[in-house]
Amino acid sequence: MLSQPIDDDGDSINNAIDQCPATPAGEAVNTEGCAANQLDDDNDGITNDIDQCAATPAGESADVTGCSASQRDTDQDGINDATDQCPTTPTGETANAEGCSASQLDDDGDSVNNAIDQCPATPTGEAVNPEGCAASQLDDDNDGITNDLDQCAATPADESADATGCSASQRDTDQDGINDATDQCPATPTGETANTEGCSASQLDDDGDSVNNAIDQCPATPAGEAVNTEGCEVALQAS
Repeated sequence: MLSQPIDDDGDSINNAIDQCPATPAGEAVNTEGCAANQLDDDNDGITNDIDQCAATPAGESADVTGCSASQRDTDQDGINDATDQCPTTPTGETANAEGCSASQLDDDGDSVNNAIDQCPATPTGEAVNPEGCAASQLDDDNDGITNDLDQCAATPADESADATGCSASQRDTDQDGINDATDQCPATPTGETANTEGCSASQLDDDGDSVNNAIDQCPATPAGEAVNTEGCEVALQAS
């Protein structure tokens, strides 16, 4: 009489070929009599039933889910944790090959991230505004001179500026209080008081006798009369 096959763990695989002789009751088994909770196909220390990464590379450490860094993408940016240089990329942001999004990068090192940096190539060490722009990158009055060099910050739109960023209406070259645009005497000597046209007494000759007002002692010489160095008629002096 033939003996009956023995199946101690009741998994329908007889003991002779059952490689997992103590399968828990009710567990599905493979042809060798092993259930998922008895197998660890990738040898990562996590049994198949809870292993979320079934082919962990040999030599890599797996977490409790059975996944190694090269298999995980914690921030779901498409770059696995092993190579992700920015492991907390905000949800929905596009990451580069290193796993970093624009909001995580600051290429010019100005402390304003690429996502909002309007001046992405700020020179090293320059102070920037909240948009990431330094004075050397801005020209607020659009006069062709950057803010760091512009001595006249609000040049009118229709006026040309010089190398200092100033237009004629903003310059007062002779510092007489009258801007160059309206100054009729652009070289008033320092310290002399100018009129509304920008001219001082030493630059005017109201009676046209070739002696300027500053030294003319006879300010109303008739036209054509010869005068001395004080601006007075020679004939009057003789009498």
